[in-house]
Formats: sequence, structure tokens, C-alpha cells
Amino acid sequence: MKALQAENELLEHFKKELARASEFYLGMALVTKGGLKLVLASIERCLERRGRGYVLFGVDLPTDPDAIQSLKALQSRHKESFEVRRFQPGTRFFHPKVSVFVKRNGTKTAIIGSSNLTGGGLSKNYEANVLLDDHRVVQTFQDYFEEHFQGAHAKRVDQLWLDQYRQLWIERKKTEQRQRRLREKARSLELPPSKVPNRVKGHVFAFTGKIAGWPRKRILYPRVERRGGEVAKSIGSAECLVHAEILGGRKTTRKLVKARQMNIPIITEEQFLKLMGSKA
Repeated sequence: MKALQAENELLEHFKKELARASEFYLGMALVTKGGLKLVLASIERCLERRGRGYVLFGVDLPTDPDAIQSLKALQSRHKESFEVRRFQPGTRFFHPKVSVFVKRNGTKTAIIGSSNLTGGGLSKNYEANVLLDDHRVVQTFQDYFEEHFQGAHAKRVDQLWLDQYRQLWIERKKTEQRQRRLREKARSLELPPSKVPNRVKGHVFAFTGKIAGWPRKRILYPRVERRGGEVAKSIGSAECLVHAEILGGRKTTRKLVKARQMNIPIITEEQFLKLMGSKA
């Protein structure tokens, strides 16, 4: 078993498992056009190697009709080896994120966790997933998928249904846009912690976690110093601790706990990058 938490780690393993698979089973509550685009070439290569694939998607969240159209097109190109179905729910919410991969030698793996087949879920959001290789456990998830795929809620995707669904999806997106604006407004209510520097120059910063594209010794620390700031040698000498987006696990948590115990302000990566761009 392996935890998949670092940036792009899930996407890399997803593609790697597809590259090794002779069969794959994807049960996803939500599929978006952007998410499918990230793995579509890997799926097609698997099918071109005479692999077989099955996708069951949900409509509760809702899945993007353009993604469904792409899956239908894939099914048309690989009629004998690929099948896509929609889960038409009753009163219960369809919410799984399960991917099972079967190799030609019979070994099986599964990726289970919080990530849907979306761009955010595969590479951007805060997600928690695991790669499982225990045959008995993986078989349980494959059985779970196949029961739903063959069950009463699973329906074939025809063009008439998709055209009607697309109209409903457009209406739902309008509502979601309003909800997104309200969500962004709620986020803006948050104020930075007190005693946070209003610029980099003349202040001492400590860091935990990682900022994507900013290796500490090669880029991050020199930039702080060029702005007139200083990198703390320890938490105790810092005026502020920057908690970056790529998580560092237990070591990072220890730094965060110590900073809170010492009443050292903790800011996000986003707040720090704004300071880096500030002229104040």
C-alpha cells in the first residue's frame, strides 16, 4: 500500500497503472472534460494493446456532458473492448472513486480515495488517496464495481439521453456559478493572522511543506534574500512560518505545532506569494 498525496503523484501512478494493465475498471462519481483529457491517451493506449476497460460514472455532481461524449466516442472506436455506463440513482447519492487495474499475469491494484476523475482531483486539489496491492482487498473493490456496473442502476448511454442531460447540466452550471461566487465571498472573509509582516524586506521567514516550482535552496531562499528578507535557521528565530501547499507529513506537522505553541503566525503559500509581490 502506498499513500498518494504529493503534487501529481496520483496522476503519475494512475497513468503508470494503465500502462501495465490488461483490464481496468473506473467507478467515478464525477468526470470532467479536463480530468478525462489528462488520462484519455493512456486509456486509449491500453485499449490499443488489446486491453479491456469499463467506466461507470455518476450524474449527481454532475459529470460533464463533453466528457461523456468523449467516452462515447472512445466506445465507438473500441466496440469490443470498452464500455461506458451511467449510474442512474434512486434516492441515494452515487459517490465512489474507485479504480481497479488488472495486469496480464493476474496481479491487481486499486486506487481508492477522495479524487474524482477531474483535473482538480488528479493534480490540484487537497486530496487523499492510496494505491492498494493486496489481492484480496482489491478483488473486493472489483466485485463492488462489477455489481454496480451490471446492476439495476447502470444504464447504457445513448445520444437521446445525453442531449437531454446536457440541457439539465447547463441549467445546473448556472446555479453552480452563483454558489462559486458565494464560496469565494466566504473565503474572502478570512483575515491574515495578526502580527504578520506586510512585506518581505526586513523580516525573517521559516518554511514548511514545498512550493511547486520553487526549490528552496536554488530559488526560494535566494528570492527572499534578494527582497531584503531573511530565512530563519529555526522556528524559534522566525517572525512568520509559511505553510506551503505540497505537504510534508509528520515533519511539517511538528513545525506547525511548535509554531502555534510559540505564537508564531502561520500563513499560507498564497499569502506569502502576495507578500513577495508586494512593494510595501
